[in-house]
Amino acid sequence: MAKKTNLFADKLVEKDMYFTRAQLNKTVDVMPPSVTRIISAAIKPRDRDFMKKQMRDKSSPMYKATTKGRNFHKALETGEVVDDFTERLVELFQKDILTDIDEVWAQEKSLVHKDHGFYGKFDGVGIYKGKLTLFDYKKTNKPKTTNSSMRNYLVQVCAYKKAHDEMYPDFKIEQVSLFNLHGKTTEELGSNVKTLSIAEVGAHTDLFYKHLMEYQAGLKTVYVRD
Repeated sequence: MAKKTNLFADKLVEKDMYFTRAQLNKTVDVMPPSVTRIISAAIKPRDRDFMKKQMRDKSSPMYKATTKGRNFHKALETGEVVDDFTERLVELFQKDILTDIDEVWAQEKSLVHKDHGFYGKFDGVGIYKGKLTLFDYKKTNKPKTTNSSMRNYLVQVCAYKKAHDEMYPDFKIEQVSLFNLHGKTTEELGSNVKTLSIAEVGAHTDLFYKHLMEYQAGLKTVYVRD
């Protein structure tokens, strides 16, 4: 039932300062490791092996949840809604979250911190509840309501904030937010928004740099591909 929708049509205030991955490649000699690769390197080997096994099995809960998450991301990025479940997610996003987004400056653009040696791609940057916000979408089976349950997600967006502020010092991010849509079935669907305090941003940024230093020192290995 693939169909198109333009969620951000009346919100787009696109800034031409942002780079696609192809454009960013032209600004560096060698692209450093990605934020997701660095964070994945810190996962315990036993947990990484479990994740690999789950993602090979198309009937596993993890594989199914990941597929639903990708479909949701695709709908927000391209407007293509592939099934009824994704359509319900999009409707919930419109009702619970989109109403508080005033402007969208960029979607799915790439960042690099040349001095510190990492890059990544954010979901969105724009004005959310009156503040310049770097935001990320996460679809999960269960609601993520505590920092510990979404730690890697928060570390990820804080790393992106660090790179953004380095690249665009005149447009520093005022807040980072995680938009969590959750539920296995349409009957279970709900939403939660986590906006980090200044202290939380600092703590999760510090944790990312701990992972980065370990990665650069060769103390961690990864199984994921960027």
